[in-house]
Amino acid sequence: MFRNFYKSGTLIPLSVFLLLFFSSLMSVDFTLKAQIYEPEGINMPGVWNGWQNPPYDKLALASFTQVSGGRVTKISDGITRWQTIFSVDASGADLVGGSYNWLFTSGSSGNPWGNKLAGVNVSMNTLQDYSFNSGSDNSITITNGKWYSVNWKDNGYANSKAIFMETSALPVLLSSLSVPASVPANQATEITLTLSETASAEEIFYLRYTTNNWASSGITTFSVSSIYGTAEIPAQSPGAEVKYYAFSSTAGSVSDNFDLYSIHLSPSYSTPLMALAPRLKS
Repeated sequence: MFRNFYKSGTLIPLSVFLLLFFSSLMSVDFTLKAQIYEPEGINMPGVWNGWQNPPYDKLALASFTQVSGGRVTKISDGITRWQTIFSVDASGADLVGGSYNWLFTSGSSGNPWGNKLAGVNVSMNTLQDYSFNSGSDNSITITNGKWYSVNWKDNGYANSKAIFMETSALPVLLSSLSVPASVPANQATEITLTLSETASAEEIFYLRYTTNNWASSGITTFSVSSIYGTAEIPAQSPGAEVKYYAFSSTAGSVSDNFDLYSIHLSPSYSTPLMALAPRLKS
């Protein structure tokens, strides 16, 4: 015998309730927040590794979830993305310079080509749109003596975006970001960035800040000498809370998709101050 449920004062048989419930579930678009099934990850097979997929022979092209030592890793802070950084040279590097066709793929070991992102001729230092399961193979030209940092947006099984950022050396790490001991109101505040070593000429270092928990933000570049950089957060009114962090990129201008343009992010802090309180970005 079915139990009964009330809805807006009306007695509804359980059978009807379940029909309504599952009908409503079927109308929900579960792809809105979908992400790539993590155990399958993202791989980058192509002519550059003889189209082996997963790329067991080239760890820089292999998902860390599928291949031991794979270096295509998932970053969940901010915009969820998959990143790899690889070197290119005539010998002794991850890849050899040249022009190649290739794909972003995600799939099980039994069906590694099940999902593909294609249709792009890579333009360096540019965020580009990739088509899901359509379009010709991607193409790229990479140069000996360079390094490439790749960010791919985890948009699930749908069209997505990616960027290749080219540098003359392995991108440096952002070792520390200063936290002022006190900040007078209505006065600009200098922030100091310390790098792990001297950066290559292509690397640009940005300071991003907000006074409304990232609903909007401002951005400025660091002036860098050797391993130290300085930038200013503009004067704020008394009691303002300013959250901020630093990131590196090769893009000469960044106004959105900040995480996708980031090679490395600064360490985060949580120290209350008179006018400034740096926090982990949301």
